[in-house]
Amino acid sequence: MNTVLYHSRTGEEVWKEVLTDTLDFVSIDKTAKRLGLSYNHVFCMRHKILAAMESSETEKQTVLSDVKECDETFVLESLKGAKSPAGYWRNPRKHGAKAQERGISDEYICICTGIGRESCAVAVSVNRAKPDENELKAAFKGYLDENDLVLCDGHKPYRSPAMEYGCSIKDVNLETDQYFHLNNANSFHSFIKKHYVHYGGVATKYLNRYNVLFARAYRKGKTFLDDMYKSLFTDRMQNSYFSNQSLKTCNLLDL
Repeated sequence: MNTVLYHSRTGEEVWKEVLTDTLDFVSIDKTAKRLGLSYNHVFCMRHKILAAMESSETEKQTVLSDVKECDETFVLESLKGAKSPAGYWRNPRKHGAKAQERGISDEYICICTGIGRESCAVAVSVNRAKPDENELKAAFKGYLDENDLVLCDGHKPYRSPAMEYGCSIKDVNLETDQYFHLNNANSFHSFIKKHYVHYGGVATKYLNRYNVLFARAYRKGKTFLDDMYKSLFTDRMQNSYFSNQSLKTCNLLDL
């Protein structure tokens, strides 16, 4: 019995439908309505898929090409699906509201991204507002290798992880050669924000699950769905079984 289907009373074809909608960024409401299932049922199915994706990324990290564009983007913190705790550090926001302060503040969650010129992308959140050296080291651990060329926008903390992992680094703001740019990273950021807005925001505690989805769905090829299906629904991931209860505690982002 494969992992995601383990102990599941839902048929394999339904799982594949939910996986397809997940990769196509269809809302849980629409998927539930189309399949005649409850919202909670589809929510748990989707998050088991996302948690399995995140688990597989931890076990075998995405391999980027030798030229890597590293940058960060920001999304508003979200308590979607829950009420603000008593005495929370900021006032509650209505759906679609903006940050209380201008500029990048602690209301924003940083998504650190890396993308290869001809390969895949990675995205991970480790902090609020601008990242420091240790946070960037944590975000890019395993993704930066010796002899890689890392392109960034001159944010000084990027030099620390690049030097620690033996990479050469270029500040695109100081280079005149058009080869040195962050166009791919900026395009990836637009992709993330487009779908983040489409979802009406993502609960921050689940953000890293969705970051893996954003990264894997970006630049997806024709065989992407089949590849993901084989990856998530085979015995190779038999150690990544998630119960409905474990989804509420497994690898949540707590900043």
